[in-house]
Amino acid sequence: AGERRMKQSRWALLTAIVPAPGVLAGINDNLLSIVPELIPTMTTPQSPVYHGEGDVWTHTKMVLKELIIGEDYGRATPADRAVLFAACLLHDIAKPSTTVIDPVDGRIRQPGHSKRGSIDARALLWQMGAPFEVRERVASVILHHQDPFFGIADQRGLNGEFRLIRMSWRTRMRDLIAVARADIKGRIAADIPRILDEIAVMEMAAEDLGCLDSPFAFPDPITRFAYFRRHGEISPRFAFFEDESPVVTFVCGLPGSGKDHWIGQQGGDQTVVSFDDVRADMAVDHGDAEGQVAQAAKELARVQLRQKKPFIWNATALQRSFRDPRIDLVRSYGAQVRIVHVEAGSEATWKRQNRERTNSVPDAYLTRALQRWELPLGDEAHDVAYMVQGQLVSYLKH
Repeated sequence: AGERRMKQSRWALLTAIVPAPGVLAGINDNLLSIVPELIPTMTTPQSPVYHGEGDVWTHTKMVLKELIIGEDYGRATPADRAVLFAACLLHDIAKPSTTVIDPVDGRIRQPGHSKRGSIDARALLWQMGAPFEVRERVASVILHHQDPFFGIADQRGLNGEFRLIRMSWRTRMRDLIAVARADIKGRIAADIPRILDEIAVMEMAAEDLGCLDSPFAFPDPITRFAYFRRHGEISPRFAFFEDESPVVTFVCGLPGSGKDHWIGQQGGDQTVVSFDDVRADMAVDHGDAEGQVAQAAKELARVQLRQKKPFIWNATALQRSFRDPRIDLVRSYGAQVRIVHVEAGSEATWKRQNRERTNSVPDAYLTRALQRWELPLGDEAHDVAYMVQGQLVSYLKH
């Protein structure tokens, strides 16, 4: 209980110093006493082309100042200001771990720092005791914080409208726009005016599509899921027809988070395909023979899919790259997809639950699991539900 109070107090300390609009006095190195995880950013270099101000921590403080004096922050509610402040504070948390310096020309890059930073921020905020919705708003903004720099241009073969609509089902666009604007202003570079124009274009497009404060409104979940899985090849505005089909429920979350308990309470008499059961049948430990375990579980799932029966697929499935192929398998049989993400209310509760369960896993495995923790988002399934300590919580519902 003492450990839990300490972690909650870190979040309380952070929210207590979230400034009023225009008040810059607290934006200094004292912030590092609350979030020492950011200390490595003080000595992390950045490309001088895009960051003439120097190291990551200098940039972060500049971003916070631009946020606080900006109109977005001034219009925000106190609760929303806490989200924006935390997102700007943590938006480059992964730059120290992703920095690459070319040995030939000295070029500095931080590839993948948005995705890595989203995962790092999620774990950190959870450990600090941040509420679920706040944590996920921050983590999702960090995941996408560079995307507004390109406006609504086509990127990686995806058209601009699709990119924007998909983002609206992953993050709150108003949060994202505010953080992106502060991020660009909080640096020294020649391209600032151009990128601010791109951000403004995305903001206007989001407003036109009605997805600045809530996800884009699809006619129904079937149309939404088909639109995302087909990368925008169908219209998001007209209902897409599919034959009625059974629902496969993926129950995912950190090991020891309460997935088995949820299934016992809510699963009814549905068949359960469980990775833990497969491991037990094969007499292998967590982390061993993962490929064989996954293949065996897929074969069990195929049996249910061929019979066109609804069933539950119980797996840790922390990463989207793990969930997607299994969702593709389910879709190849025409079934609908529901994801239920289950988590404990705190890190201390999570570790206690893991110790108390029959098939507990080592602490080292738990630590690795936190480093892979990507929450399922609204573009991944027909329905995504979040259960925190047995209670249904809401995030990005239209």
